[in-house]
Amino acid sequence: MKVAILISPYKFSVLDLVEKRADALTTSLQQIVIDEIKKSSRRALPFSRFMELSLYHPDWGYYQTKQMKLGKEGDFFTNAHVGDLVGKVLGRVFHKWSHKPYVIVEMGPGDGRLTEAVIGSLLQLGVSPDMIQFFLVETSDYMRQCQQKRLSGLPISCKWASHILELPKVPFAIVYSNELVDAFPVHRICQVGENLQEVCVTFDEDQEIFHEVLAPLSTTALQHFIQDFEIKLTEGQVIEVNLQAYDWLKELASWMETGYLLTIDYGGTQEELFNSVRKNGTIRYYRHHQILDDPYSLFGEIDMTSHVNFSSLMKWGEELEFQTVGFQTQGAFLLDQGILDLVPVVPASNPFSPEAKQMRAMQQLIHPDGMGEVFRVLVQKK
Repeated sequence: MKVAILISPYKFSVLDLVEKRADALTTSLQQIVIDEIKKSSRRALPFSRFMELSLYHPDWGYYQTKQMKLGKEGDFFTNAHVGDLVGKVLGRVFHKWSHKPYVIVEMGPGDGRLTEAVIGSLLQLGVSPDMIQFFLVETSDYMRQCQQKRLSGLPISCKWASHILELPKVPFAIVYSNELVDAFPVHRICQVGENLQEVCVTFDEDQEIFHEVLAPLSTTALQHFIQDFEIKLTEGQVIEVNLQAYDWLKELASWMETGYLLTIDYGGTQEELFNSVRKNGTIRYYRHHQILDDPYSLFGEIDMTSHVNFSSLMKWGEELEFQTVGFQTQGAFLLDQGILDLVPVVPASNPFSPEAKQMRAMQQLIHPDGMGEVFRVLVQKK
């Protein structure tokens, strides 16, 4: 099968990589990827499969290994690391939504600090601990241990599962996630003349390097996505397509009888993300809070992420009987849900006081130049 070399949209290019011999490929994950490439009929893997192996391989994937990913010692922060304000607001929201008993599910709970803040908020609102059933869906044994350690002192019993379908069905539930969907493996497609091509990853045995190539679309689902969402790309434009988000919603819909689904993530509408100004898509690679140009020399050790297409979540959700209740920026959502009620009663006495820290955290969460604009909140009801 013919493939064409793709000049990478990042600072490094395939040509640059050819000129520089990579370090010896010794890690187990690298060998696993190489072996799978060799077995592939096109001698290349769709980028989505490469990303899946890099992040979620059960032994060597980034999210499965025993290393801290979050916070100052990790590779990235979430809004939960700004303080407990988001959790406090969510607790208030869930208090308004929920039936008794409270059945709440967090998907991909990270280090558990958002869970802790949500539970703390419900308890402060007077909810009895025996009226809260809290489930955490987590695939990483290491992250589950971190969560259990953090939550062990709470007066409620949290339960863990590796998959939403492992949980018992209930009449009403609230399911939420925070920076989960952005880490789903994505296909990357590119407009080449009149045709769509898919970004794939191959391995040059002579040069001992991974590099990107273009090949025909690996699944008809990509073509259906382009048609269903009426996508029009400009020459050379690359976009990400998150097909796994549909599978995720489908499983949630099959598990949930009635309830709410709340998704917090960075991203935007289809019009925002697929604008021709974003010529190279939104895929990003992080290590120690720095954006990397090259995802291939350290894969398995870096975070990979792309902006969430909330238009697809809303359209797919409606097909699966989820009604869109609200879609806002994080700043607007937090303001509408009363974050200003949490302004410290006592004015900040000095810039290092708890009151001053809370005010700075609030500003970072709601201000357009902080997290307020880039993060979006989608509320769907079934």
